Amino acid sequence: SPTLRDLGNRRLKIITAVIEPFVRVIDLSPDMENKCYLGVKCMAANSTNTSATETYVTINDILPPGKQTERTKCCEGLEIDLIDMLSKDIGFEYDLYWGVYPAGYKENKSWTGLVGAVISGTADISIGSISITAERSQ
Repeated sequence: SPTLRDLGNRRLKIITAVIEPFVRVIDLSPDMENKCYLGVKCMAANSTNTSATETYVTINDILPPGKQTERTKCCEGLEIDLIDMLSKDIGFEYDLYWGVYPAGYKENKSWTGLVGAVISGTADISIGSISITAERSQ
């Protein structure tokens, strides 16, 4: 089975939920040429609500360098620091996406939220304050 070392030399799509203090989203610093003073650049992921209880996450294509939009922000916090340290230690690059999502649960045979983003292949990794439930442990 794959290990963390198998992630080396790859560019990954990582999605996180905005839950302070673990993840906080702040504007780019215009006085620093739209760079992040704290944290790393991240983009808002889209979510599609198919019912009042389901949240499915989609990630748009990565914008070319220099194309700043209102969707590009800075993400910082404990989880962002952890992902950044892992990327340096293991040797992968990443594009970070954020949203306000539940961790995810199974409904109509499909997973929602952060868990669903990974299972569907929308994201390679999700990071967030996800608790273990009986359903998720399977």
